[in-house]
Amino acid sequence: MSYNQWGRVVEVTISGKAGTLKVDKLKIDFSISKGIGSSQNEAKISVWNLTKSHRKQLGEEFDRIELRVGYRDGPIFTIFKGNIRDAKTTRESADVKSEMECGDGDEGIGKGAVSKTFPAGTKPKEIIDHIIGEMPGTTKGEMKGIDDLPAYKRPVSVYGWASRELDKLGREHAFYWSVQGGEVQAVKNDQVLSGTTVVSKETGMLDTPEVTDKGVKFKALIRPGFEPGRQVDVRSDFLDEESGKDKRQSDEGGGLFRVSQVTLNGTNRGQEFYGRGRSQPRRRRKGDSLMAGYNGTSNAKNGTDALRGMIEAERREINTVLDGTIVSYDRASQQATIQPKLKRKFGDQGTGGRRSCRRSRSCRRRAAATACMSTLAPGDPRHHPLPANATPIPARPKAVMPMARPAA
Repeated sequence: MSYNQWGRVVEVTISGKAGTLKVDKLKIDFSISKGIGSSQNEAKISVWNLTKSHRKQLGEEFDRIELRVGYRDGPIFTIFKGNIRDAKTTRESADVKSEMECGDGDEGIGKGAVSKTFPAGTKPKEIIDHIIGEMPGTTKGEMKGIDDLPAYKRPVSVYGWASRELDKLGREHAFYWSVQGGEVQAVKNDQVLSGTTVVSKETGMLDTPEVTDKGVKFKALIRPGFEPGRQVDVRSDFLDEESGKDKRQSDEGGGLFRVSQVTLNGTNRGQEFYGRGRSQPRRRRKGDSLMAGYNGTSNAKNGTDALRGMIEAERREINTVLDGTIVSYDRASQQATIQPKLKRKFGDQGTGGRRSCRRSRSCRRRAAATACMSTLAPGDPRHHPLPANATPIPARPKAVMPMARPAA
């Protein structure tokens, strides 16, 4: 779609228990950060010279916000929709500035919890649908590549925070999930969501795109389609390093990318009104390991870094409560040394464990024993060799409990 990108339009709609407040004539500034991963989208929106009564209601009676932008001769579209986390008012000269910090999907991620076991044969899509249904304030958005995931061969349980369970599924099946405008969307790591946006000088591209080892960075005037997970067609004067073809003439030089992160900054009373995007190649390149899940593992360059990030993420989430005895306590640092009461034996009889004999202390003490004190079955060839003059030790007789006498 071609239209003149002038006459900027910025609208803020704030709603809640006090009703709905629409602002489009006052000065409005915004800064928005969005990503393809599970980290929440965040925004900082400032409105100048609201009335005193409206300023007092921000964050309480008014707790939801929607920001729409566009151009006078073009469409007006939503670039952020979420909850007001915090609001503060400051004075700048003769003007009063109301700054709101906002988040996307706060209620669903902060309150969503699941506890259910699914039978064997359940597809991941059904589990994802159930988890999304347990996240208040969110709805199911576009899913790409999720329907093709194979069914589980064994029963599967999900328990805990809904967002954490989606992270686990994302790491297991290699897909990204995120909340965009209150909608939970998911996309496989080698696919894109519907829609392609052309980024060129004719459509408002600024400066020259920067080629990186993971894709390309670009800067352009704000327009629809700059959303994580969607495809952009970058056409610029620079030549593709791999094919040597001019992207203005053909898309075969690698001009198709998937948006992984985007920041939008703008105002209706100034020059700033653009977005910066980070994009990955449309197809996976050799040597890349694109893994979904926690921050730090989504774009790992190699498998070692990705595995290290996953282990660290799991370690941070382990919460263990054990009985113990306080050995010492330092009042100055308020730190205590606790000795756990937990006792654990590895390889005990009856546990089904099997391990090779390591010539334990008991075995060394009983060099003439016919069998060591491990869980290996008697006569197992993995036992340590016995000395030639070994003398078998008679088995210990079983204890016989006396039977109770019958009542007279």
